[in-house]
Amino acid sequence: MAIPSFTNILKTLSPDLLIYDFNQPWAPTIASSYNIPAVDFIPSGVTMPSFTLHLRMKGGVEFPFPAIQLQGFHKMQFGNMIKTAANRAKNKEGPLDAMKRSCNIILFHTFRELEGQYVDYLAALVEKKIVPAGSLVREIDDEDDHTEIIEWLDNKDESSTVFVSFGSESFMSKDEIEEIAHGLELSKVNFIWVVRFPVGEKVEIEEALPKGFLGRLGERGMVVEGWAPQARILTHSSIGGFVSHCGWNSVMESLKFGVPIVAMPMHYDQPFNARLVEEIGAAVEVNRGINGRLNREDIAQVIRTVVVEKSGEDIRIKAREYSEKIRMKGEEEIDEVVEELLQLYADHFGLWFRSTEMHHCQSSILDLNALCCCICGSSNNDEINCLLDCGVQYLIRSCGFDFIPTGAAMTSSTLHMFTKRGGAEFPFPEIQLRGFHETRFRNLIKKASANKDKNKEEGVVDAMKRSRNIILFHTFRELEGKYIDYLSVLIEKKIVPVGSLVREIDDEDEHSEIIQWLDNKGGSSTVFVSFGSEYFMSKDEIEEIAHGLELSNVNFIWVVRFPMGEKVELEEALPKGFIERVGERGMVVDGWAPQPRILTHSSTGGFVSHCGWNSIMESLKFGVPIVAMPMHLDQPLNARLVEEVGVAMEVNRDINGRFNREDISQVIRKVVVEKSGEDISTKDPLE
Repeated sequence: MAIPSFTNILKTLSPDLLIYDFNQPWAPTIASSYNIPAVDFIPSGVTMPSFTLHLRMKGGVEFPFPAIQLQGFHKMQFGNMIKTAANRAKNKEGPLDAMKRSCNIILFHTFRELEGQYVDYLAALVEKKIVPAGSLVREIDDEDDHTEIIEWLDNKDESSTVFVSFGSESFMSKDEIEEIAHGLELSKVNFIWVVRFPVGEKVEIEEALPKGFLGRLGERGMVVEGWAPQARILTHSSIGGFVSHCGWNSVMESLKFGVPIVAMPMHYDQPFNARLVEEIGAAVEVNRGINGRLNREDIAQVIRTVVVEKSGEDIRIKAREYSEKIRMKGEEEIDEVVEELLQLYADHFGLWFRSTEMHHCQSSILDLNALCCCICGSSNNDEINCLLDCGVQYLIRSCGFDFIPTGAAMTSSTLHMFTKRGGAEFPFPEIQLRGFHETRFRNLIKKASANKDKNKEEGVVDAMKRSRNIILFHTFRELEGKYIDYLSVLIEKKIVPVGSLVREIDDEDEHSEIIQWLDNKGGSSTVFVSFGSEYFMSKDEIEEIAHGLELSNVNFIWVVRFPMGEKVELEEALPKGFIERVGERGMVVDGWAPQPRILTHSSTGGFVSHCGWNSIMESLKFGVPIVAMPMHLDQPLNARLVEEVGVAMEVNRDINGRFNREDISQVIRKVVVEKSGEDISTKDPLE
């Protein structure tokens, strides 16, 4: 990016924080001129930078970690690279300058269990805190592309195959391709090999490979030209090893997915990365001759050691151990990154932040008045994006913005009543309440208004008006666009929907009995019945719901809760003989069930819900139509909203607030079974 363009971006966005990478050493200087703190993000490991800076700063002193020092060809190659870089860097700013100008901390794409000692040593060298951002490997996109590759792997035994790929920036010579091909053939191990040629170079793959190679291998090998879905391949059960150049992204993917490495580094940081993963016991390197050449027998032997032979068992175990460490840590490193950025921001501007639990969101940084601006080279866009995806909501919630974890429809309706007391009609009659819920809601508003006037307390309107320039809502524009816009007019502030903040599903084995029960049901044949954790049904309500479920003849799993400390036997609360009559068609759970896992199960075809906002967002995310039975507070308006967008049908209550078993039964059947409900079960609210 050109410096003038970057300067214009900073002027336009006026961000509170800048994240840059080492390819833009000029970025922090420009940011500083606008009083913007800037943090260096380096999308690689710490080992090579710590060794390189040691050489530059400590001359002839021995590097304190001899285990990762290079030998032979790679040592000579690295020495030449350092000399060349030093000559080019005269009178130019480089990566070391970028690190020195980083504000208090430097972020690295690594984790402490892998590079802890190098993290600490580099911190001592640069006199700044080094913060590992964790494994920023993206989630696997399970699309149907490349089905031929996956089907081929499906026919191979578990851990019997090596994946061979050397990244997108290194191209093998004819001699290297020849040696690798013969090495794979000699190993007698299944393989899938991605071969790339430089752009514009027209090479037939059969010409590049040894004569007769493909014919001799038959079904034992697959050669792919250009590109293959690396992450999907590495997670496949048939993969038992990864023949890799040890680019940092490939190393991190291999460790995350528990695949041991056959290391064949080329240049740059790759030889150090190879030494590192070999030192921790998750790889074996194929040695090169002093002239840098590979040998087919060595390639074959290392592949067999890593994938097949008993001598490689410890390597395979160690790779799995690192995968487990990454899984167990979850988002701990991202939490630390966010805490560090918040503290940096606070120190710089003299602010105080409240701590808050971290969630995930997909909000756009630009939608948030560019609280954080990122400038990065093309080499690390994925890591920057992953870093932001994981941490942005925690950051914005802690930076003083008001965050309202409900929908905009209820809030806009309520504020309309508070601010338009002259009797002006709410402009969206389609979601106005009727009957029992209308009476109840108006009484709630009157009571709240009286309490506010009596106690002189600051109300919700005052709080929102005193907010910063924007207010964040747990919603998305496709669902509530017109209510977002109306609310923005009412309070004269920008309303920013942060999207669906539904957590990823924890696929642990807890509640396996529930999942196994669902596994035995037909597709979309079952309703999940749950009314949240803050509302408890009366005896009469439990009775009507039970009879409604029984009359519907639809499979169900029903979570029944009782107030804490109230000792009630489940069988006593239900109609006499109910559990026996429904038999295997129904399951009643006392207390709690894993709602997201149940909603994502293929057998779930409907959700009988109180329409709490979190439940609505989960139902929409997982595509489950709603049988709406709202209770109080925002729930009746939420129910009207999802019915209006066509993904729900409400069970009506009479003027006394009671619902009827026949109505419950009929709505369940319409939503889950009958043809008249087809539009509801297929409606996409994002359309």
